[in-house]
Amino acid sequence: MNELRTDHLRVLIAGERLDRLALVRMTVAALGHEVVAQEIDPVTVGLETIAEYPDLALVVLGPSAGHALGMIERIVGTATCSVVALVHARDPEFLREASRLGAFAFITDGGDWQSTFDMALRRHADYRELERALLRATAIVGTHGSVAR
Repeated sequence: MNELRTDHLRVLIAGERLDRLALVRMTVAALGHEVVAQEIDPVTVGLETIAEYPDLALVVLGPSAGHALGMIERIVGTATCSVVALVHARDPEFLREASRLGAFAFITDGGDWQSTFDMALRRHADYRELERALLRATAIVGTHGSVAR
């Protein structure tokens, strides 16, 4: 298994409220990471993700679960990085939907951010490796016409 570097991450933060994003930015910086983009618009967050190519995206749940879920869906649609949802308290319905859309982990306000980042990045790396293996297997099947048994 490849060693994953998590000591200096390039992080995109997204959510509804600029004041909340400012607090998240400070926490991310205090952990030694760099915020490369900050976005409040679900329509453009995917483009920002492609432009900045962050290692990790944090989506902050605000007043509207739909807004945060739209952000997650757009970021995951770019397939460039792992997504972590930041919630004030566990919200099973939101977390279930965020997971379905492709979030790899969540953090509550009092949670261990770095450990959660590490976990999400590892899960994303494992997912990408599995995806590459399936593509290789598909190419082999396509080349040979059938699967050897």
